[in-house]
Amino acid sequence: MHRPPSGLGAVAAGAVATAVAVLPGLVLAPQGAFAESALSVRENADRIMHLGYADFAEQPQIEPFDWGTDGCTATPPRQARRFRQACEQHDFGYRNYGRGELALWPEEDGRKWVDSRFLTEMRAICRDRHADAQWCRDQARVLYDAVRLFGRFAYFG
Repeated sequence: MHRPPSGLGAVAAGAVATAVAVLPGLVLAPQGAFAESALSVRENADRIMHLGYADFAEQPQIEPFDWGTDGCTATPPRQARRFRQACEQHDFGYRNYGRGELALWPEEDGRKWVDSRFLTEMRAICRDRHADAQWCRDQARVLYDAVRLFGRFAYFG
């Protein structure tokens, strides 16, 4: 008849069996879950940043994103009103990809991409809303050039 180990041998055998059964779940599951969660946040941010300006304005303000905005920082009031939705989307990009808590793409390539989305959406506003689209596009280019020249601190902190 086979007898189970007793004493110190039983404790050691039980500890090894428990470690083999439990440790993979403790060590591997959280890492896998964290990587999947981080990827999902970035993918969702990318989806939001690829929305057109009108769809972005209708996007529910979901967590964990920073939806704070100051509109079009230091922009003359007329241009600030015209490009408000593009400015709000640009703020979303800077706050979530750059210096913010999430820091989804805290590199110059990330800032260039967010700024290029800003220009794209301002041009879409010009196309959709303004008869003198060229004048509007020229104004959009001025704002784009300004964020390229002066936006570094806002993006990187």
